[in-house]
Amino acid sequence: MFELKNFKLREYQEEILNTARNHNTLVVLPTGLGKTAIALALTIERLNQCGGKVLFLAPTRPLVNQHYNFFLEYSNIGKEQIGIVTGKIRGKKREEIFNNSLVIFATPQTIQNELMSGRLSLTEFSLLIVDECHRCVKNYAYTYVARKYLQEAGSPLLLGLTASPGHSEEDILEICQNLGIKKIEMRTEWDEDLRPYVQRKDIEIVTLNLPAELNHLLEYLKSDLRERIEELRANGVIELPPSKVTKNYLLQKCEEMAKEVEKNKVLFNFFLKLIQLVKVYHAWELTQTQGLRSLMSYLEKLKNERRRSSKLLFSDPKFVRVYFLVKELLAKGVELPKYFKLVEIISKELERNPTAKFIVFSSYRKTVNAIYDYLLRYPSIHPARFVGQSGEDGMKQEEQIRVIGEFGKGEKNVLVCTTIGEEGLHIPEVDVAVMFEPVPSALRMIQRRGRVGRTKFGKIYIFVTKGTIDENYFWVSLRREKKMRRILKAMKHLGISQRKLTWYIQTL
Repeated sequence: MFELKNFKLREYQEEILNTARNHNTLVVLPTGLGKTAIALALTIERLNQCGGKVLFLAPTRPLVNQHYNFFLEYSNIGKEQIGIVTGKIRGKKREEIFNNSLVIFATPQTIQNELMSGRLSLTEFSLLIVDECHRCVKNYAYTYVARKYLQEAGSPLLLGLTASPGHSEEDILEICQNLGIKKIEMRTEWDEDLRPYVQRKDIEIVTLNLPAELNHLLEYLKSDLRERIEELRANGVIELPPSKVTKNYLLQKCEEMAKEVEKNKVLFNFFLKLIQLVKVYHAWELTQTQGLRSLMSYLEKLKNERRRSSKLLFSDPKFVRVYFLVKELLAKGVELPKYFKLVEIISKELERNPTAKFIVFSSYRKTVNAIYDYLLRYPSIHPARFVGQSGEDGMKQEEQIRVIGEFGKGEKNVLVCTTIGEEGLHIPEVDVAVMFEPVPSALRMIQRRGRVGRTKFGKIYIFVTKGTIDENYFWVSLRREKKMRRILKAMKHLGISQRKLTWYIQTL
């Protein structure tokens, strides 16, 4: 008989479990409020009542390991009955784990490969748990594995876990359809039944002004963008005027044109111009949100690239001028005021509480590196980088574990991270979170907020530079979060039906 060990489910977790034991359920809970505990309780019920095996999918190896350790610590399921399968485990060892384990933790790509090769069948599995299930869209491996499970399993039950399934009706419906979801259980940190478990958080929007020199650089880049957009617009590559063009729009155009170029090589020169436009747009965006250090890293990368589009950019006197202007401004000590404000906030908080721990979020690894280097100048600040595994400056899993350990012990007091710090991973208690920039994503804002206020009062600072896309992104994320809650509320009351749902949302 399997059972929970060393903890008891909270009331709201019991209510969610009551739904999840009878229906394929999407659980939407803020980061840190016990989604894995619900998964463990349901796992124990299924093993006790239905037998078979349980498959727990998570998108990264660190998350797979984290869930594995949680199950070992908080249940009496033996270590010999639990296995991990990732890309690093191959051959006979992998086969042994599949044959001998009752609960298998795995990355979805690994399971997809096993299913496609015919080496694995899901007929024996009585429960599939999909963590970070907002990824279950389009051709991501979750979609394939979930479909195969629902087809093959004798008595399938599926549990999807996420902090946010997306902000659009289409995205949420796609996830629900791909996972065969029949019921939705959503809670927010403002709901009555969660309030006893959520500590107060103070959120401060820190508005900053751009230095005159950066304004001048932005205007120069904006003028260059406008010219490039108008040229492509005149040739029918772009339909929108400069004021309506966004990076997502440009990336979508690149995808479309790449297909057209395969059929018609005459369009290749326009395709190159479109790629150059994307790169100039990115430089313009970095200047506003990340600062000159990140911008210079990006420009150096382009300068050293052998790609034709990058070479063409650096043969353009206008763009070369940007490169030398950034060099000149950095030499003068000009920078986005976010760097100075970050040090000011950390220093003030350390005066109040010398043992305070901070997490700083940035969307770009180059910015993480720049912030880390900048913070090293200050004796009372002991920063650590925390980034993903890919790329030359990526961190191996062992390094990630070491950094989290040092942060937990207080040897490091500032964790500077990319999106890896947002998604799922357990990070020791944080007192203060700083968002170096707002992000236009409900999911990422919810995940970032969830890093503080778990067991004690927490503070959150969001940096917004006036008159820049920071302001747009901040309001976009708020609107998307409200919209997500409205859609999920409708789906919970009406069931998962496109026609009913559209009608209901329009009446709200």
